[in-house]
Amino acid sequence: MKEKLDVLVVDDEPEILQLLELLLSRRGFSVKTALNGLEAISTLNAYDVKVLLTDLKMPALSGMKLIELVRMDFPEVKVLVFTGFGSLETETKALKMGVSRYFLKPLPVEELLSELNDACKT
Repeated sequence: MKEKLDVLVVDDEPEILQLLELLLSRRGFSVKTALNGLEAISTLNAYDVKVLLTDLKMPALSGMKLIELVRMDFPEVKVLVFTGFGSLETETKALKMGVSRYFLKPLPVEELLSELNDACKT
């Protein structure tokens, strides 16, 4: 990895946030977390985040709405999605919105790390 990549992880489950923050920081990523889409927007405005990893089903601002806002205001941010409530319809919609990868929970850690390491190269 050339440099520490800033990753923002968004999920309304604190345990998942803590687990992903620990896992990714141990792998050399600089990790920010947010419990919902509104917190995520604030974090994106405050930090130079390169990758957004977001859940879809969240209160306050859904993952799909967050993706829509990120695509408009932060087009350079790479967006990855993970969800426990996946469907072909939501996957297709997310990919059409510019999402790079769509993961189902439980998150395939090695695939996620591979995707993040690829983001470091671009």
